[in-house]
Amino acid sequence: MLDTQEIGAKTEKPDSIFTYDNYRLFLKDYFERRRRESKTFSLRFFAAKVGFKSHSYCDKVMRGERNLSLESVLKIGAVMKLAKSEQEYFQYLVLYNQAKNIQEKQDQLMELNRRRRKLKFYRIQEEQYLYFSSWICQVIREAAVFSDWNGNYRRLGQMLIPPVSEKEAEDTVALLVKTGFLKKTVGKKFIQANPIVSAEGCPPHIIKNVRSQLIFKGIEAGENLPKTSRHLSYSTMAISQKTYTSICGLLDEIRRKILDDSLEEENVDDIYSLNFQFYPLTQGLRKGAGKMEGRQ
Repeated sequence: MLDTQEIGAKTEKPDSIFTYDNYRLFLKDYFERRRRESKTFSLRFFAAKVGFKSHSYCDKVMRGERNLSLESVLKIGAVMKLAKSEQEYFQYLVLYNQAKNIQEKQDQLMELNRRRRKLKFYRIQEEQYLYFSSWICQVIREAAVFSDWNGNYRRLGQMLIPPVSEKEAEDTVALLVKTGFLKKTVGKKFIQANPIVSAEGCPPHIIKNVRSQLIFKGIEAGENLPKTSRHLSYSTMAISQKTYTSICGLLDEIRRKILDDSLEEENVDDIYSLNFQFYPLTQGLRKGAGKMEGRQ
């Protein structure tokens, strides 16, 4: 299915920048950590070290009210004493979050993932990362079992939307077998080691990666596929926190029911992606209500 007063001192081990897909949250966590480590640390102090005219600029950046220029990114990275690989990742992270269109965002996401894959941090979790690094792996895991491709990797690759090359299809199947997600049986047949691959226990940054890809796929489906081949809908509503929690439970229940039903399928026609996005468009409407905190 699926921080002493010196900037950059590390008295508290920070999360790796490579686990972030939002540079504003990275900066927010950095500032919070530095405040815990030094009572004299402040946005005003940091802004002065970077060379910003106003300390409020940093605050506005973290709230999403202002963007960073390349020059600002380089200055911040220098003051934070980021290593070369971290500085490069930080630059692409800013470009990704500030992208003006879907294609640009996809391009920057690919650059982020390319840099993540070079790290020992990710090689330690290679099996999880390889599977969740691309929507292609998840689709081919299903197609290799339920389609009539008879070992023809060109045909297997052509089944995907958009199609992938024969070599990519073959390499993906080999990867899935190597990592235990697929098992080869008699002839050219494959079976799944487990019907459902659970993401439970996977680091959030790995899951966010493929989630972003599938959101992009949903946008592409709305633009390129006929209405008879896809179902897209949305609603905007004013609700309480209690109702929000209730709806989340209902969505989880529906998703589990759909997964259970799919396991009973005997005649599979195609492979689909089902995504739920349910999020706020405002914060603190009621007087005295607190602002929502950023989450990874």
